This record gives sequence, C-alpha cells and structure tokens, in this order.
Amino acid sequence: MLCISCLNQDLKNSEICVCGSKNLVKKRGRSYIFNGQAYSKKEWLAIMSELRAQRMYLFTGKEGKINPLYLQSKFLENIRIHTFIRLLLPACFFIFLSFFISLVLILKEKNYLKEIIIPTNTAVFGIFIAFFLLGLALINLKRIFINKIRVMARIRNKRIIYQQIKPSHFFEIMKEIGFDIRSKQ
Repeated sequence: MLCISCLNQDLKNSEICVCGSKNLVKKRGRSYIFNGQAYSKKEWLAIMSELRAQRMYLFTGKEGKINPLYLQSKFLENIRIHTFIRLLLPACFFIFLSFFISLVLILKEKNYLKEIIIPTNTAVFGIFIAFFLLGLALINLKRIFINKIRVMARIRNKRIIYQQIKPSHFFEIMKEIGFDIRSKQ
C-alpha cells in the first residue's frame, strides 16, 4: 500500500496513514485499488494525468491532497508509455516494413529470388508503398524528436482517449502539478 499524500509505503493493511490521510493506493498485479475501486494501469495513469485530478473531491476531500511528486511521476510514466506505443513503435514498424519490401524487390531484381514472379505493376506499387511507409516513419520521427510532440492518455466521458500535446502544453501541465522543468535545466 502507498499513501499518495505523504508517499509512505510502510503501511500494512491499515485504513489510515500515519499522516492522517485515507488516500491509500494498493497495487495488485497490473491494477490499482483506490477507495475500494479497481483501476487498470492505463486508467490509473489517465486519471492521475488529468489537470483536474487534484481538484476532484475524490482526491481532495477531507483526506488531503495528492503529493505533487506522485502526480508528476504518474504523468511522466503516462507520457513515456503512450508516446512510445503511439508514435515511436509505429515509426519503427514502418521503417522495418519499408526496408523489407525494398529488400524483396531488390533481391527479385538481382534474380536471387527466382521462384517468385513479380509483375512490373506490382513492383512499381511495392516501391510506392515502401516510400510511402518510409515517409510516414520519418514524419513520426520528426514529430517526436524535432517537434517534441508527446502522447498522453486522458479520461473523457468515462472513456480513455489519446491526446497529442505540444511541448508548451506539457510544461503547463508540469507547472500546474507543481514541478517546473524549465527551472531545473
């Protein structure tokens, strides 16, 4: 169990932390249990990443507020996981697929793959698809490394959506949580 108000981890099935807070989170496998309700890891990260998380009565009632360090760690974990899954992984897959298609077409052209018959129209279409996938991969890589676009999971109408955020919005959220990255650099 973890108290998300004081970040005390030395709790043994108690209902109240030594700081007096009832904001206790129990992690069981891949789920988080808070106030008797179980959340998946994706749901918990999305809830903790919401800008309104500290203002909601669920988290700010008589029990006290959530520690900003906990909010920051869950927000950064949310950003890291979903940016990897939604931008970087597809870019790597597109690069791999593009090179695989190009390799097959080059090997066929050099007559190393004699048993495969590829008509000219199919080869031209394969080259087009290879360049198209490579272009999509380069666009995703540019958005990650040059534009610094990040992806985060959010809760909207009880559904999880994935939102791409710009660096300025990222810094705004971090500042509202209580952590200013620009002053640490």
